Amino acid sequence: MRRLFALADGIIVLLKPPGISSQRAASRVKRFLGQPRVGHAGTLDPDACGVLVLCLGRATRLTRFISSQTKRYRCELLLGARSDTQDSSAKELCLVDASWVDEPALAAVLPQFQGEIEQIPPMFSALKHQGQRLYQLARQGLMVERPPRKVSILDLRLLYFRPGPQPQALLEVACSEGTYLRALCADIGAALGCGGLMSFLVRTAVGPFSLEQAITLEELEQKAAAGKIEEAVLPASAAVEHLPGLSLSWEICHRLSHGAQVPLAEPPAAVGQEVRVHSPSGELVAIAAVGRGQKGHCLEPRIVLFSVSENSL
Repeated sequence: MRRLFALADGIIVLLKPPGISSQRAASRVKRFLGQPRVGHAGTLDPDACGVLVLCLGRATRLTRFISSQTKRYRCELLLGARSDTQDSSAKELCLVDASWVDEPALAAVLPQFQGEIEQIPPMFSALKHQGQRLYQLARQGLMVERPPRKVSILDLRLLYFRPGPQPQALLEVACSEGTYLRALCADIGAALGCGGLMSFLVRTAVGPFSLEQAITLEELEQKAAAGKIEEAVLPASAAVEHLPGLSLSWEICHRLSHGAQVPLAEPPAAVGQEVRVHSPSGELVAIAAVGRGQKGHCLEPRIVLFSVSENSL
């Protein structure tokens, strides 16, 4: 049986450098791989560095399974400082003497930012207002009302504190999709009464994809030139390893891949939960949801990654 996926249908864990947008990083990879479909699974600020997960080819259909997973960061907080961008990239910083803030004072306010909290998205963000990106409006000097959004801070730890007129702190953060670390830093500074901004950010993990396995743009380009790109590409199934898995016959895979429901004798998960469906050779064919039909449980195809032909049966 031939492979269902080509090398171009997979995942690259990129070490994005600072000074480049996530979209530009994806475009560079698209160009030197000659792959027409490259998408990133969760934007990383242009000034930030760290893990940016790229999906290639058919794997772009799985980006939501990656972007919805927990993100981990190391973030430098500068206290006694404010800016319109909520980070140190602003042209002007407003500085005040915050030397009275010590490590115990900072540690005392951190618990109020753990769990489910509300954030107001920064003006300098890619969210849209009436069809325009917020950062485009901000660059025109415009401010618009942004409704607060609920996010989850799963873990927040103080790793390092340096006192001074503008104290610096290194935070380790695990959070949900949609969390703005710049807003978190500004809110912590506001809670202390001295202001704060984000002066450095590195994303250390997205779900199971970590900094340790990330590759730089330069290394990736070298591997592509040397014909060794397969060393940097993970299988598409790596995006959904957290889902329950089923290995089914070629006949069932054929039916699922053509949009048909198939009956289940023993459901592998609760009704409504998504599962990954593998062929007898182990390839990921589809993402399906457990359903309940008139004759019992069934699988309902949600995302088809490969159409299994009758010739495969």
